[in-house]
Amino acid sequence: MLGIKEIEYNLEINQARNFNMTFTLCDDDALETPINLTDYTAKMQIRKFVEDTNIVKELSTTSGNIVLGGALGTIVLNLSALETATFENTYVYDLEMVSITNEKETLIKGTINIVPAVTR
Repeated sequence: MLGIKEIEYNLEINQARNFNMTFTLCDDDALETPINLTDYTAKMQIRKFVEDTNIVKELSTTSGNIVLGGALGTIVLNLSALETATFENTYVYDLEMVSITNEKETLIKGTINIVPAVTR
């Protein structure tokens, strides 16, 4: 697996606006060498609270909401304005990486604060 320490990172998403965020994973050598993500897929679930059985939104490499940059070590999250239009209040999320051998590792987790849209 990647062997990266799970980090907590809180996101802010503007309601009814496109959301794009890029993370770059690097080795511990002064954060200069990107980690190759070529043999990985990723999945992220957004829920109202951790124990909630309902998923507000699922992003994945399969759906195209997550794009992995291979040797560049980048992870790009994408949500359209239509997808964020129904978001409200605060949510929790985590981002899971899945290896080619189906090993799973949570990479990033945190809260998502939704900034309400005033002009609609």
